[in-house]
Amino acid sequence: MFKHLFWFDGVDRTGKSSVVGFLREELENRGFKVKAIETKELLGVKVPSLIGSLPDEITYMLFWQAIRLQELNVITPALEEGYIVLCDRGPLSQFAYDWESLDAGFKHRIDEIYFNRCITPNRIYIFYMNYNKFLERDDKRTVLTEERFYRIQEAYKHWGEIYRGFTPVVYVNSEGSLEEEQKGVLQHMLCVIGGKDG
Repeated sequence: MFKHLFWFDGVDRTGKSSVVGFLREELENRGFKVKAIETKELLGVKVPSLIGSLPDEITYMLFWQAIRLQELNVITPALEEGYIVLCDRGPLSQFAYDWESLDAGFKHRIDEIYFNRCITPNRIYIFYMNYNKFLERDDKRTVLTEERFYRIQEAYKHWGEIYRGFTPVVYVNSEGSLEEEQKGVLQHMLCVIGGKDG
């Protein structure tokens, strides 16, 4: 396990990117070397959804394998150079958003691929909130129905519990103020980095 690799996952508008930016600045101010990576931007293109964007599941799997390979090309050197790496979205986001469109056999195959080949993080932070708070932060512009929103959050929980068998998973309640959210994650991360039980 790499000691200083952290994933930040969760439905949109839960504050992941804001927290990652805050953590980067705070940790750098404390003398740490930090690299923040937005995983979905690694290929320089927008990550498509399986539904209506790619012709079949095999193409979809290959697309995500390309992302994971590029992720290794970026993350591994940073870890070897002693950076704390913060990933704004990891495989959990991929699985959660396309949960309904993948059949059981294909999902099991994805399990095997990612659990055996992906870099295991030191911690996974999964951000969650209720639908009304989500609408408030999204200025009611969302295309996510309430039902779809909660199905995605349940999918995050499902995959989080699977990953819990490999690495600690921390659930972050995003319904309070962003400042409280940022400081809470920072304190937890400092405990982890310092070798204490987070």
